Amino acid sequence: NNNNNNNNNNSTATTGATPTSWLLQELLGDVVVGVGVTAAIAPTLTAIDQAMVQQSAGTHTFLGSMQSSLKQMVQRPLHYLQSPTFLWMWCTYAATYATANVLRTLSDENQKRQAWQQQEETQQQHRNGSGAAWTVDPSALAAFSFLTTTAANSSAALAKDRAYARLFGNAGTLPVPRVAYGAWLCRDLTVIGSSFVLPPMVAQYIEQGPESLFDNKASTSNTTTTPSAKSMAVAQFVTPVAAQLVAGPLHFVGLIAATRPHGVTWLEFRAGLPSVIGARMMRILPAYGMGGVWNQQGRAAWKEAVQTKRQQSYHALEWSWSSLGENHHSTATR
Repeated sequence: NNNNNNNNNNSTATTGATPTSWLLQELLGDVVVGVGVTAAIAPTLTAIDQAMVQQSAGTHTFLGSMQSSLKQMVQRPLHYLQSPTFLWMWCTYAATYATANVLRTLSDENQKRQAWQQQEETQQQHRNGSGAAWTVDPSALAAFSFLTTTAANSSAALAKDRAYARLFGNAGTLPVPRVAYGAWLCRDLTVIGSSFVLPPMVAQYIEQGPESLFDNKASTSNTTTTPSAKSMAVAQFVTPVAAQLVAGPLHFVGLIAATRPHGVTWLEFRAGLPSVIGARMMRILPAYGMGGVWNQQGRAAWKEAVQTKRQQSYHALEWSWSSLGENHHSTATR
């Protein structure tokens, strides 16, 4: 009976104990956290985006549109959460965050495998290739992650912007011109780069100074270290907001092309640009500032829970094998 109990404990301890299963649990957390965080920030983003579209179309003032959206949220919250306006925004950012989170976890796993492979190769001297792990060049993986995240964001954002232009603009069912898509694509490249690629570099700059960005030896030796939570939070707030000085004009050009088929004068463009840049900065704070910090915290908490569960499983496995060995020893002694 004792042996049967030990065997059951052993099978329970080994359930889901493969490296792949733990990785899948972390990837599940990446999606759950991304979807949850974006559900919290989407209402604010929806109101701001709708106001910018209606202002560029000349149908509402920015503040007037914001007040109308907030009134709808308060008076009919369930109806608002089911509206295309909210769902377009939520899906756009859920896809962006989930994709970026998954790729970041895969990149971290790749770094761990590279470190393990280097250690194995040093110890075993490439004996028959044993211990080799499949890895990807970090530079190639970083480029792939950036392009994939941008593709996920841009495809969803362009569809959302087209829907908003038709819902709130003056162009009706007219096709959105290519100029608008081009401007919005350049905007998305700027936003994704400043929200997911640059913050770790800026945080490293904050902690170690400008030489850390150009010292290859330092960057190579510190692949397993990460900036402090405080530096990452500062970088996550500042970098996307500052990037709106570039992304704001690109967004405004796309809005004008999509909502005003006959265009605007240079004076009208120059008069409307500061409010659009200001609105973009205000919008980016919840989108990639607060949202980015909550996303980091949520991912860290989820991964800590997975690692704790993993350690408990390994400890249970060690105890199970230890108990099994003691039982065999006592039986042999008898």
